[in-house]
Amino acid sequence: MNAPNISRAALGRVVASLATRSPAPAWREARERIVAERATVDGLLSADPVPSIYGFTTLLGHLDAEITGVDDVHATQRLLLESHLIGDAYDISASVARLVSAAKTEQLHQGGSGIDPDLYDLVVESTTRFDQPIRGAWSASYGSGDVVPASWWASAVVGDRALVSGSTIALINGSFYAAAVATLASLKLIDATSRVLALLARHSPVAETAPVRGDGLPAERLVSVFDRHPSPPPGDAQAPVSLRDSAPVIDTALTTFRHLGSALERRLGRTSANPLFIGEGGSFRATSQSSFLDPVLTLALGDAEQLARLVLGVAHRVSVHTAAAAASTGAARPDLVQPPKVISALIERADRLGGRPTRFSGDDSEGVEDLRDGALLSAITVLELARVIEDAVDLLGGAASDDAEEIRRALQSELLGAEPPEGLDEAVSTIAPNPFRF
Repeated sequence: MNAPNISRAALGRVVASLATRSPAPAWREARERIVAERATVDGLLSADPVPSIYGFTTLLGHLDAEITGVDDVHATQRLLLESHLIGDAYDISASVARLVSAAKTEQLHQGGSGIDPDLYDLVVESTTRFDQPIRGAWSASYGSGDVVPASWWASAVVGDRALVSGSTIALINGSFYAAAVATLASLKLIDATSRVLALLARHSPVAETAPVRGDGLPAERLVSVFDRHPSPPPGDAQAPVSLRDSAPVIDTALTTFRHLGSALERRLGRTSANPLFIGEGGSFRATSQSSFLDPVLTLALGDAEQLARLVLGVAHRVSVHTAAAAASTGAARPDLVQPPKVISALIERADRLGGRPTRFSGDDSEGVEDLRDGALLSAITVLELARVIEDAVDLLGGAASDDAEEIRRALQSELLGAEPPEGLDEAVSTIAPNPFRF
């Protein structure tokens, strides 16, 4: 079968790196551009007087009026990096760290960051090198960039190596960290959703007139799983809405992951740096911008959160239907009575989770960082909701099945715009259901 005709090359490279634990060839091929850009940046830095270039010759945040000069650059860059190593630190697995590295490398290889080539090599290498958990405050985001968790990651990447002008800001700035966590959240939610839909397929058909039929290859593959199961026998009245026609749930899942894929590609597929170096020759310059903000991804994650709540509701309805059907045949079993109650409790727990930002305005660093996006916390919420769904499915005995695997691949194809790479399922399964703390 052919994959949908959608180009999500950047997201594909990041996910393939996670699956294969190897860097994309395009990342190494970009080194020539990185070297050329850094040479031009060094030309700017050698001017007299020393220019004001954020993070390269100045301090950060509201202290950016202070020129650091060229004396002991390494110590200054170390100070900038280590001043961000704060917060409630805990371990994340090496595979998650490599995913963060892959997202950062994808953005850096687009150019414009002014990163030192040797440091760029370290970042590329870190997509394969991490083999032990690394410690950091991985949830410490105030929403106007994720520089605290990014700094913990950067510290693990550089170790005790010497830093040059701009090393810290080139490493920690950008939207890469939230994009990496959102990628993981998308994959984990696909796993959980697939298991629920595989259970639903045993109880509910897809209406012959459903618009989801013919809505592209992933939809066709997913619907075919439902079509393989016999339709429930007709009753005296209509079946409950939840079991009458599965098309609305399928359509919502496909649409959500399609939008998530587009949002992730939009973010990963272009450079995200501040300052951003642009122009050529005499017009080459550093410009200030806000690519570290990504409300589009935040909105897509909000949709994913709602999908997770819908899927959890479907799991509950399947549990209720299963218990009721057993009772109606006189074959009521105690082990079928309890799951609906426990899943209700899980839904109540999910109700207390809220990842959507309730405000986008802030006033940090004396007003310099006054707008935020909340993408990271939204992604962590989706991860936690996916974990709750997995708990619900475990209660229903929804073990891995051919149906779930086929549905998962269809949803992965919708997210990636291509067939998922070999090894992806294994790589995702080794990561804890939610490796982050609130």
